[in-house]
Amino acid sequence: MSKRTDHPIKVLFEKHTYLNVHYLEPIDVTIGIQNEDPTASLVVESLALRFQSRQSEPNETKADPNTTVVYPGSALSIAPVQLAHLTVQVRPSLLFFGPTNAFDVVISYRLYAENAGKPRSFMAQGWCLFIQSAPKLYGKVFISYKEPEDRSLAELLFKFSLDAGFDPYIAPADVKPGSKIWAEKIPRAIKSSKFMFVIWTKNTIKGRGVKRELKIGHDHGIKVVPLLEEKARDPKLFGRDVEYTKFKADAAAVIFAEVVASQR
Repeated sequence: MSKRTDHPIKVLFEKHTYLNVHYLEPIDVTIGIQNEDPTASLVVESLALRFQSRQSEPNETKADPNTTVVYPGSALSIAPVQLAHLTVQVRPSLLFFGPTNAFDVVISYRLYAENAGKPRSFMAQGWCLFIQSAPKLYGKVFISYKEPEDRSLAELLFKFSLDAGFDPYIAPADVKPGSKIWAEKIPRAIKSSKFMFVIWTKNTIKGRGVKRELKIGHDHGIKVVPLLEEKARDPKLFGRDVEYTKFKADAAAVIFAEVVASQR
């Protein structure tokens, strides 16, 4: 329940009901809105749920539009001292913070007595989504990247792939060409994959590992999903029929999340 303010409105949730959901799957969130004004009707003109984002600092209050869900319905009129409910369908993207995601409710409304009142805004503490990784139903995926320079990008892609329900493989940090892992585990992991992500940045040309992994994938007919840093030259290694996605190294999360979700 929200704290009392100068707004004649309360937001209520059934807090004994846990909102459990997997990433990329829908869940209905029902919100109770109480009009506490004794004489005027309250018209809710818009409502949005602001969820925590992986792109924000833990205590940051600024909303991320990528994790804000807007109620798509029409305005809702609530009679004096009456309670109404709205249901918002939420499909947590890979940018949603997890596993526990506390969200706020932002409402724009007017009071209607004899005349329409001025538009007002109200924000209340909402409830929590409990978000888990999707079951591993979508196959294995290999992540190719330049070690160690691009490991943070690879780890981000690994986390997104895991949460989306893939079974991702990322090589250990100390792999060297000619090692037993290179001779056995990496080729085996590529061959058993449904597809392979290739992170190609301005660093990739400095080593031979990514090219070698690409060749193994091509030789065994493994689908390639290339991610090309905007500052890097197109290596012309992916073939004419393969579409690649460009990203900025310091703002890769949105693009990576979209690409991973699109492969399900």
